[in-house]
Amino acid sequence: MTNQETHTPDYDIWTMVTKSRYCYVISALLIGKIKIAIGGYGQKVIPMLSAYIPVPKARLLIHRILDPVLPPSDGFCFEVIGGSSRDGVVESRILKFVFDAGQNGQFATMPWRIVIGIGPGRLLDTGGISPIGKPTSVADIRLSIDDMTMLALELQAHLAHRQGTYEYHRIREQRERHAQRAADTDAA
Repeated sequence: MTNQETHTPDYDIWTMVTKSRYCYVISALLIGKIKIAIGGYGQKVIPMLSAYIPVPKARLLIHRILDPVLPPSDGFCFEVIGGSSRDGVVESRILKFVFDAGQNGQFATMPWRIVIGIGPGRLLDTGGISPIGKPTSVADIRLSIDDMTMLALELQAHLAHRQGTYEYHRIREQRERHAQRAADTDAA
């Protein structure tokens, strides 16, 4: 793999567009994550919001979605909390995958819901970010069981095909940094 191949921009793994919402699942393997972006258009414009899910958590989510023995049912919620800190401003991001058919089955044909909430956060001593209060911006999309299954299968295939290449590159870069640090320490 060439340097150019490993530093290409992120690209869509899976896309869903409904009559009022859109969702992109985007490869961000160079940073060991998958990016989810959701927005809305039409009568209720919702600015696109995005959040990241680390690859190990993405694999666990895929397993849970595709589990034939204990498939997700009402009440299932898979949540990833993260965020960023720039120029002293801490922003939290909550990404949720929820199975909710609604009261009296009102969402029975579209029981899956992906939700991104962004709002203020605080930096923890561990380096993580915790939300403060409710999100100030929220975007969501509802999906059918088949759509969510397709998302999981596409993501699984993408990770199986591409992750090894990126991991090799990432490990090589990390070893080079460690070797440089050791050389700098020896020279000092």
